[in-house]
Amino acid sequence: MSSNPKSRIPASVHAYVRFSTDRQKDGDSIARQRASAQAEADKRGLKITEWISDEGKSAFKGANRKVGNLSKWLARLDAGEIAPGSILILESIDRLSREAVMDALDTYTRIINAGVTVITTMDGQECNRANLNAQWTGLIITLSKMAVANEESEKKSVRSKSVWKARRADPSAKRMVAFLPQWLETVDKPRPDRVALIHRMAHEVVELGYGTGKVARRLNQDGIPSWGAPRRDGRLPTWHNNSVLNILRGRSVLGEHQPMMDGPDGKPVVAGPIEPNYFHPVMKPAVWHKVQAALDKRSFKGSRGRKGNDYANLFSKLGQCHHCGSAHHRSSAGGQNVYLRCSAGVRGVCTNTKGVRYFEFEAKFLDLVLATKFQGGRVDDSQAVARLAEAEHARAALAVRMDSIAEQMIERADSPTLGRLLDKAEADARDLDQEIIDARKALEAIHSTPAQHESQAALAAELAKLDEPGADRFAIRSRLARAIADVTQSLTFDQDGVARIVLEDGVSTYEFDVKDGITHRSETLTKSGAMTKVEVREVTSLDEARAMKAALAA
Repeated sequence: MSSNPKSRIPASVHAYVRFSTDRQKDGDSIARQRASAQAEADKRGLKITEWISDEGKSAFKGANRKVGNLSKWLARLDAGEIAPGSILILESIDRLSREAVMDALDTYTRIINAGVTVITTMDGQECNRANLNAQWTGLIITLSKMAVANEESEKKSVRSKSVWKARRADPSAKRMVAFLPQWLETVDKPRPDRVALIHRMAHEVVELGYGTGKVARRLNQDGIPSWGAPRRDGRLPTWHNNSVLNILRGRSVLGEHQPMMDGPDGKPVVAGPIEPNYFHPVMKPAVWHKVQAALDKRSFKGSRGRKGNDYANLFSKLGQCHHCGSAHHRSSAGGQNVYLRCSAGVRGVCTNTKGVRYFEFEAKFLDLVLATKFQGGRVDDSQAVARLAEAEHARAALAVRMDSIAEQMIERADSPTLGRLLDKAEADARDLDQEIIDARKALEAIHSTPAQHESQAALAAELAKLDEPGADRFAIRSRLARAIADVTQSLTFDQDGVARIVLEDGVSTYEFDVKDGITHRSETLTKSGAMTKVEVREVTSLDEARAMKAALAA
C-alpha cells in the first residue's frame, strides 16, 4: 500500500467561473458559465464537487491568479490537496487567464502538470498531460487562444485609456469617472439621504467622540443599510468600521477627484494632480479637517476596539511604561480597586509591576491640566506652507518641461534621448504629485489641531456635563479622552509608581511628577528664541500641591 498522502485523496471535479466588471454582473455572465459547466458535467456523467467563483476579478492583470479565489485553489493544488486525476471545467481558456502568453501558459501548465484535466465547455476540448504529450497540437491551439485573449484585452485597455485621456484633456467634455462616489447620482447631483448620513457620521466622530466602529454599530442598530450590494441571501448589507472610515477619510466628499491609472504591475497609481471641484462637494473643508484630526487622534493616541459602556480608560494607549515602553492598561485587582499597569509587567517580562490607582490618578491628571496656564497657541505652520508651495511650484515647472519634450518628440519621434527624458519627467511628476498630497495632509493636520486653551475649555465643559441627569457618559468621556490627547505630549509610569506627565502648547512644556495623587515636582520649560527659562518647584505635601495649583491658575 502506498504511503503517499496524495494517493489517499479522491479525484474531484471543480468548475471555475469568473467575470471582471459590474456590467457583466448585472447581465447573465455567471449564470451562463454555471449552466454550461453543469451541462458539460452532466453530459460526461460527472458530479461537480466544488464551484470556484471570482466576481469582479480581472484575468488581464492576473488579479484572479494573485488575489482571487483561483489563487486559493492553486495554492491547494500546489499543496497536494487536489488529487491527480481531478477535473477543472471552465467556459473558455480566457476565463482562466488573459495575461501575456508566457504568464497564462505558466498558470495553465501548473494545473496540467499537477495531474488535473482541463475541460473548456465552449469547444469541448479536454487537455491533460497524457493527451498533450501524445498530441501536442492541442497545446498550440491553447497557446493561440491565450494570445488572442491577451491581444483583445490589450486593445481594449489601450483604447479605453486613449478615450479617457482625450476626454479629460477636453475642457468642454462632460466630466468622466469610472466609479461615482456612492452618495452621488451624477457628478453634479448628490443624493440627499446619503449626504445626511455622511453628516451624521462626521458629527458622531467630531462632536460625540465616537470611533468608526461605534458609528457603524449605531447605523446597524438603527436599521440603516450600507451602500454595498445586497447579499446573495437577500439580507441587506451592513456597515463596517472600514466602510465608514473610507467615506470620512476620502477627499471625494470635498468634491475632489484623484485620477488613477494601472501601473506596470497592475496596481493603481496616481495619474495626475488632484482635480478640485470635480464632484459636487458634500462636506465643508473645515468640517473635513476636524474629522481627520479626530480620526488621527484615535489612530495614534487612542486605542482601537471597544471601550465598554463608560469609556473606562481616558489614557488608553497614551500611558506608557518608563522602562520598556509598553502600554499601561486598566485592570482590576478584585473588589473596587482599579489600576493602571504595565502590560509587559503583567506578563512578567518587565520589572515594572507597580500599579497606579486609576481613579486617583485620573482626578489628579484632570486637575493639573485645568490648572496649567498655557502660554502658547497653534503650532507654527510656516514650514508646512513652504513645503506645499515648493512642491506645487516644482510640479508646475515640470509640466511646462514635459509639454516641451512632447512637442519635440512630434518632430523627432525616434529619439531615444527624448524618450528617456519624458520617462524620467513622468516619474518625477508622480513623485511630486504624491509630495503635494503629503504636504497638504501635513498642513491640514496643523490647521485642524486645536489650541491648548481650547482643549482646556473642552475638558472643563465635558467634566461639568458628567453630573447632568441622563448624561451620555460614553460620549462625554470619549470627548474627554480626545481633549487629553490634544494637550499631552507624553505620559509614563515607572516602577516606583511615579507618573511623569508632559504637557505641551507649542511654546512651553510642563512636566509633573505625580505619586499617590500628590504632585512631587513641577517643571516649566519656556522656549523664547534661543533662551530657555526653567522653573522647578518641589512639592512634598498635599497642602503644597493645592497651593501650587492655585498659583498656576492665577
